[in-house]
Amino acid sequence: MAVYAAAASAFIAALTGTAVYNLAGRRAAEKTDAPASFQVCFLDELYKANPKEIADNPFDIEEV
Repeated sequence: MAVYAAAASAFIAALTGTAVYNLAGRRAAEKTDAPASFQVCFLDELYKANPKEIADNPFDIEEV
């Protein structure tokens, strides 16, 4: 998220970081079935995420 914080407000950086983690987590969960392999796959998916995929990732904010 630090890279986003350097180029945008803290709020936008937090939303973008959450979107990236959401995308990587969803992809890793689809590919793995064990905690250790999920961790490795999650990091790989963070690395592979590109700006278009992040922007196209659905992200809903719900009020609690």
